[in-house]
Amino acid sequence: MQSFAQTYDRTLRLASALEMLDARPQTRVAILASSGPWYFELHFAAAEAGFVGVPVNARFTLSEQHRYLGHVKPEILLVTTEYAARGRELQSLVPSIRHLIGIGAGHGLQLDYELLLAKADPNEHPLRDVDELAMISATSGTSGQPKAVEHTQRTTASAYGPLIERFEVDEDSHFVTGLAMYFATAYAGWTASFIAGAKHTIMPTYSPRGWVELVRDTGATHGFLGPTPVYMIMDAGIDLDQLSGLRYLSLGGSLCDPSRLCALTKALGERVAIQLSMTELGAGTVLLGREYLDADGTLNPRHRSAGRPLAGLDVRVVDDRGERSEAGGEGELQLRGPMVSPGYLGDEVANREARDGEWFRTGDVARIDEDGFVYIVDRKKDLIVSGGINIAPSEIEQVLMAHPAVAAAGVCGVSDPTYGEAVHAAVILRDGADLRGDDLMAWCRDHLASVKKPRVIVVVDELPVSSTGKLLRRQMRAQFDSQ
Repeated sequence: MQSFAQTYDRTLRLASALEMLDARPQTRVAILASSGPWYFELHFAAAEAGFVGVPVNARFTLSEQHRYLGHVKPEILLVTTEYAARGRELQSLVPSIRHLIGIGAGHGLQLDYELLLAKADPNEHPLRDVDELAMISATSGTSGQPKAVEHTQRTTASAYGPLIERFEVDEDSHFVTGLAMYFATAYAGWTASFIAGAKHTIMPTYSPRGWVELVRDTGATHGFLGPTPVYMIMDAGIDLDQLSGLRYLSLGGSLCDPSRLCALTKALGERVAIQLSMTELGAGTVLLGREYLDADGTLNPRHRSAGRPLAGLDVRVVDDRGERSEAGGEGELQLRGPMVSPGYLGDEVANREARDGEWFRTGDVARIDEDGFVYIVDRKKDLIVSGGINIAPSEIEQVLMAHPAVAAAGVCGVSDPTYGEAVHAAVILRDGADLRGDDLMAWCRDHLASVKKPRVIVVVDELPVSSTGKLLRRQMRAQFDSQ
């Protein structure tokens, strides 16, 4: 148990302890750790003293972490005991890392987190410039090497007020963290809870049954997870009634498979919300249950949307000519607002590509209806162009996953000498299902226009996904091309 007063005291002590190690404003302090209060403490210590927090994706390989930290150049690295050996490797590979600090028992490092805090004074600091760099976060790397996303004091704070309002968070609320705390969706949840004065319970390592029991036993009101962790709960056959005390179960990061959403709402009704976010944004659009469920509990067409933008976030859709599309027209989704990242660290090419004046280009093909609901059609770079026709892989994936035997599906375009690209698909079957690719071809013929039917469908044991569970179509293409 840790109170707000204790957390504030430890935050100030951490800031002073890092200053004793010669950390100064804009010194980059990285953390490679399991979930725990040290994420809160570093986040707020950085805001207090002007450091730059650098959460490190623990699921990245050593080479990915090496390249990423070699680019970001942190001077201090915090690690929990299970990552102490990895921390030593990284310190030997990344010249900028001067200090390695261990958190927890048995880490075997020279510097210990708790001892440093005990020796430091809880000194307050003057207010910082709201537009100075406060955090650098890694994208999930779905299109190659993860980018280093910059966030300022302003951008890290701007989304949370609207998020608190949309999800009705107050001092009586209780969050349970299940996502690893270095993810943007997790940051949104636990930072919002702190600002609102809500309770927060941390699960160090996610397990489906453990998370559900924690929600049940603590009387939690809010749970922020990604679709994949929720699917794991459903696939494990866990009684969803144990989550009935939640005010909101928010699925963040990507859209929910419609068949799964239908099953979830049958159990939890309007409690299920969709939150579309990205590292460059933190929190963007929210779809609440009351917006996509009719009075009889059935899904209305809005269930396929990502919801409406949070207050302060402007959205628009721009066509290929660079002109703003009318309501319902498709084009690239662009964002503008105080919560949008100012850019990518040291990457002028990516920054030029990501900006259209003051607007941030998401790379998503979308449409916005007359009521302001945003519908993501697909990633612009993932669109398959076959015979001059644009084909959205996500549409085909939804058709495949609508088959009762299919647990997951991935679709990509593969080079074709005649049509430019051909549609290829891979599926994972549900346990006990006996299905051939030919059977799915027949299913697709009944549910898709001829040009959208996959040329090839293969059954696989797993799909290539990023550390956040997003499909890596680039790897799928490489696998198909090598066959």
